[in-house]
Amino acid sequence: MFINTNYITSNSNGKITVGSRSAQYSQTVFFRLMWALCAFQGASDMVLLNRLTSSIFLVLTISSFSASSIASSCIISEDMVLSWSEQHKENVEIKIRKDKAEYFVEISVSPIINGKAFKDIFLFKGKPAYDATKMDHEFSMPLGAWQGDENKMYAFYTIKPYLAKDNYLSISYGEDCGMYIQYPVKFELAME
Repeated sequence: MFINTNYITSNSNGKITVGSRSAQYSQTVFFRLMWALCAFQGASDMVLLNRLTSSIFLVLTISSFSASSIASSCIISEDMVLSWSEQHKENVEIKIRKDKAEYFVEISVSPIINGKAFKDIFLFKGKPAYDATKMDHEFSMPLGAWQGDENKMYAFYTIKPYLAKDNYLSISYGEDCGMYIQYPVKFELAME
């Protein structure tokens, strides 16, 4: 669309006249900016301004659609988590020792599985949360992990016996839409 600025006039109270049509507009920041650009650029540059405005609109529209598709394209089901957990159980070792007043749980995991780097370990109490947003668990907390001498990632926690049931670990690998494996902590197998 081409607008000839010779037909656009305005007065100090915000009344704009385009050709023979006139209307009262509120003086918003956007309108003032567009008016200043039109007046500064001149009639010959209006086509360029329209193309620039259209390009900006197109980029914003495309980026909002692509962000939506990226956000909705990652779906991890309960079956996927169970399958990954079964496939990679040899990469996870959970040792439990019982002391007089508490349990000591030590976890060691591979730093890389299927080309995905270790990300974090979470301890959950309650029902396993394949979708953590459902919050079907009593509590969750991240466990601090470190790389050991044997090319393994390590974490540990201690827990009182009255809390030592329905604990499970969720270990994640990769960024964004990564891989999650989960294992119960079996306190009945604890060594004394």
